Amino acid sequence: MNAKQPDYDVIIVGSGPAGSSTALNLLARSPTLRERIVVLEKATHPRIKLCAGGVVPDVERCLGSVGLTLADIHTVSVDWAHMHYRGRGFRMRVARDEAFRVLRRNELDAYLADNVQRRGIRLEEHTEVSRVHVSDSMVSVETNRGRLVGRVVVGADGAKSVVRKHVGASHNSERRVARLVESLVPEMPSDPRMPAGDALFEFGCMANGVQGYFWNFPSHDGGDPRRTAGVYDSRAGGGDPRTSLRTIMQAEMEASGRDPTELVLEGHPLRWYDPNATIATHRVLLAGDAAGVDAVFGEGISLSLGYGEVAAEALAGALATGDLSFSDYAQRVRSSALGRSLLMRTRVAKILYRLRSPAIQRALIWYGGPFFRWFLSRYIFNWRPETMSTEHEQRRRFPIFDA
Repeated sequence: MNAKQPDYDVIIVGSGPAGSSTALNLLARSPTLRERIVVLEKATHPRIKLCAGGVVPDVERCLGSVGLTLADIHTVSVDWAHMHYRGRGFRMRVARDEAFRVLRRNELDAYLADNVQRRGIRLEEHTEVSRVHVSDSMVSVETNRGRLVGRVVVGADGAKSVVRKHVGASHNSERRVARLVESLVPEMPSDPRMPAGDALFEFGCMANGVQGYFWNFPSHDGGDPRRTAGVYDSRAGGGDPRTSLRTIMQAEMEASGRDPTELVLEGHPLRWYDPNATIATHRVLLAGDAAGVDAVFGEGISLSLGYGEVAAEALAGALATGDLSFSDYAQRVRSSALGRSLLMRTRVAKILYRLRSPAIQRALIWYGGPFFRWFLSRYIFNWRPETMSTEHEQRRRFPIFDA
């Protein structure tokens, strides 16, 4: 690589929740970097993005930290979330008066990207990264529109991250990738398992080898009522996937009262968090799906926004001191409220999805409602406090991880 002065201090690859959050939080911490940050996006907004779209209160809190709000985006309120195993279980809420909200990712991502540009940060769309080369003095990012040189690069480019290849990811990292199929469909006939405004998490497919669940949420398409449905298979319990997610999806949609032959299914991967995975190296760090999100439910929006906060803090400190090794970034993530919730989710997923006995699976969902309501509300969701907590407060909230 020939000598060249950096075009930017920070090159962020990906303008989804993790990339945009990193840019916005970094600007809030270091306003002088406004013209030294660039965000690269291979598509153009609004772009198609597969995602169930469930958002918990943590999303609003993360957005609020950079002056944004869900009130600017069309969302659908879910009254109750039903956790079922073969049609029986319990219902719960994460917030006081609703279970969660559902949005379309193309709208959220466009909203975030628009605010990135409104605040003076450069966003380059139609810019696909093909290669990243790291030297002692700079990072070179090869794209379809030429080469950019920066001091550091942030990989916020999803589960199939190009940047991830350059952080020394272990050879078995694909074992930490979940598989999903989903479909956006018109409003369905009344589902006997739940009221129309509710969401369903059906774990009965665990008996068929799926390490996850079938979901059916209310959603919208341009404001018109829709349902989003899909199957999530975490693969967190070990073993190779053998069950056809399409077959599970068709059976569950038929149980919901819909003709399964009408489904148009699309699939995508999701990388879940491993505390031992490499998520940073000299001049390079990862955020969001590229680093790993929720293994239990596949929830990623709030966590990706949270990664942006941790990444921005690490970047601001590194650029100020000149130490661009990011040797402490993984520990920053682990010790944050974000990391503690991520670690809890990974541990729970590995325990839950290793259960092979249908009788035990059934008993957990049928009779474990009070425990799960408390546990999910306290340790899985609502991880992001109204104000960032101190390490002492985080340890009090997640005592299971105290050394």
